[in-house]
Amino acid sequence: MKKIMSLGLFLGLVGLSGLVAAESKLDHSIYLSDFLRIQAFYDSWDDLMRQPGIPNWLAEGSRNYPGVETPAAKFGSGKEIGYVGFSVCKPHDCPTNLFYVIFNMDGRKAWGYTPGDKGKSLFFNRPDRKVQQYFQQLNQTK
Repeated sequence: MKKIMSLGLFLGLVGLSGLVAAESKLDHSIYLSDFLRIQAFYDSWDDLMRQPGIPNWLAEGSRNYPGVETPAAKFGSGKEIGYVGFSVCKPHDCPTNLFYVIFNMDGRKAWGYTPGDKGKSLFFNRPDRKVQQYFQQLNQTK
């Protein structure tokens, strides 16, 4: 099978339940906006955008266009991928307006993180230590 080039094509071939079963096929051509086309991921993203402290630029534009995106990053242990993460930033102002989101693989839960200077980083939806470590890994790969 050819390399999957978009989540839309991927979902058309295997369906949402196949996403979890075939999670190892996630590649670097899948973006946050692709995931937000799936209702479960969109719903958890929408809930995340309602959290106090979410940057205005992100909350206001998130329904149609979340901003400048990076491809998916997979997280888990061994062969099991339990989480998928993305970074997004405000167009033309990425260095000071960066946001990370991590979803569990069924899309029912999303956590957010904004890095900040001098200990002003913020976590959203109370991620556990493991998810916080994944955020740190995302932040180091930017």
